[in-house]
Amino acid sequence: MEKYIQQLITDNTRVIIPDFGAFIRPQGEGEVMFNQFLSFDDGMLVDAVKSAENISDDEAKSRIAAYVETIKNKLNAGESISIEGIGVFRMDDNHIVMDNSEHKSPIIDIQTSKTEEAPAAASTPQSQPTVVVNNYSEKKNYLWLYIIGIVLLFLLGVYVCLFVVNKENAVYEYFYGVEQVEEEVEVPEVAPEPEPEPEPEPAPVPTAEKRYNIIVGSYNDMASANARVEYLKGKGFNEAFTITRNINGRTKYMAVIESHDKLPTAERRQEEIVDTYRIESWITNAGE
Repeated sequence: MEKYIQQLITDNTRVIIPDFGAFIRPQGEGEVMFNQFLSFDDGMLVDAVKSAENISDDEAKSRIAAYVETIKNKLNAGESISIEGIGVFRMDDNHIVMDNSEHKSPIIDIQTSKTEEAPAAASTPQSQPTVVVNNYSEKKNYLWLYIIGIVLLFLLGVYVCLFVVNKENAVYEYFYGVEQVEEEVEVPEVAPEPEPEPEPEPAPVPTAEKRYNIIVGSYNDMASANARVEYLKGKGFNEAFTITRNINGRTKYMAVIESHDKLPTAERRQEEIVDTYRIESWITNAGE
């Protein structure tokens, strides 16, 4: 399973292991990061296993689930799990954390080898036909769009001429009949009624408290949480704040980098923060 993960992360910026977490490679960098809270099945790893081993979707999902269950059992037992080229995983305060300080990402080696081979590849005449075919395909697609646009404009012009501009024609009379000209009748002028005074605008209703918090740190004392919040504000996250939670009878002080009304918005911002600032985080509901 590890070889499929390594191959996917070399070709993509994110690879999700269902029910485990996501490996993220920020654009322009070779170091792989880990986010435990992006664990939905996007089908990428399933397709890779299915294609490589020529098995069904269900069989591929079953093998991935068994692989993940084995890793989780070892982590819950206090063991550390090493994935070659990615990092070493362990449990810390009920969260899976990754240490890749002793692992060199395969992305760096692959990018270097591609750079070194680039001049040789450019000198081979075999690369030229591919470029020509792609350009021809794109031009062909654009040509079809132009043709369809011209046809639609022509039909629109015909409709305007027959049914809008020129109403004195047989086609218009067939569909709509001949318009009856009514005699003009003088209508006495009526004094306009006074305009009603505008009603006062209702007082603004206070918005509901934002519910989804992006947590970047959990601490045993308030001083550490406040220090983390001050650091985030120095980085430009002026809405950072501290919350207190009771977890299994223990008081935890958590640093919140941002808070949002809707879960999809919070998930999108969490991924942007990981890609841009390389700050790992997780999302909690304010009502929890």
